[in-house]
Amino acid sequence: MRNSWVRAWLASLLLLIAAGAIVRRFNSQLLAAEQPVTDWVLDGTDTSFWGIADVLFETWVVVVGTIGLSIVAFFFQRRVAFAIPLLMVFGIVAGSLTASIVGRIGPNSSATPGLSSFPNPEVVQIGVFLGLVLLVLWWLRTPKLVWQIGLEVTTVALLVASINRVVAGEAWPSDIVGSALVIGVTLVSAAILLERLPPGDPRDKEWAQAPRLSGAT
Repeated sequence: MRNSWVRAWLASLLLLIAAGAIVRRFNSQLLAAEQPVTDWVLDGTDTSFWGIADVLFETWVVVVGTIGLSIVAFFFQRRVAFAIPLLMVFGIVAGSLTASIVGRIGPNSSATPGLSSFPNPEVVQIGVFLGLVLLVLWWLRTPKLVWQIGLEVTTVALLVASINRVVAGEAWPSDIVGSALVIGVTLVSAAILLERLPPGDPRDKEWAQAPRLSGAT
């Protein structure tokens, strides 16, 4: 499995680099196609429904959630507990670095030349967090039903959050693709780490007897 994860990581990274290069090189052509769509969405359309996702972009949601996730992981594998915040930071930094290189201006960011929307930082932040929650459920070998519910909830939440940023004029549709690629690179990195550090790893004597979730296989 490790080789598969490494190939997935390399593929995600190459796709991110390619997407960033395309946006940087053909930004005018992309905007010519995306501007009418964005104008149609923002012109007189009731987008209040998508405001329900605003809470996902509150900093405290990710901070408190990450701390809670680390506490849960601490009881199964200490090194993973410390790695979770670092993975969050890795995702945020990777998104910021990509944004600074691409330098794309969002629909409502013309007055702020230094602000890049590819990838959208808010979508990256919440996407990495939700993905880490899902990966921890997989790592802890939770019952299949629990994992499937988590997958569905995570998918819907990320979809709503992405649409929220587009209708708010904070991102172009293609910026969401860039956000997804940064999220992918980060989560594959997390999966590689979690596979190497299973809960109750017998090589780690202190945690060899770590408890497992009820119903884990």
